[in-house]
Amino acid sequence: MNLAREILVWAIEQPHGYVDGNPEIPGHTEEEVAYDIYLLRQTGIVDAAVRTVIGLPSPKAILNSVTWSANDSADAPRDDVIWKKATRTVLEERASFTFDPLNYWLRIEAQQPLGLPLGL
Repeated sequence: MNLAREILVWAIEQPHGYVDGNPEIPGHTEEEVAYDIYLLRQTGIVDAAVRTVIGLPSPKAILNSVTWSANDSADAPRDDVIWKKATRTVLEERASFTFDPLNYWLRIEAQQPLGLPLGL
């Protein structure tokens, strides 16, 4: 999940919100990054071109942009304190999870300092 976070933060920080390619993330192969982008596309938080080819070990995705959903909660993944709390709270308590509970938790956490009703 940390790789997905790094990809999202990188993409959100690009000028004009548009990217034409995948980031180079230290400690991860090009294939790992492309596969995580493929998975992020399935959640609906990024737009990516997907290519599957017989003989490749995994699907490839090339990142185009982040969607409104990702921008809506963009500050939460950037904040190391919130991210660490999220991984402790959501990831450690659930052995298996989808991205939705984590994203929901991050959005609620980001709303609290604003005094907004929870769950908006």
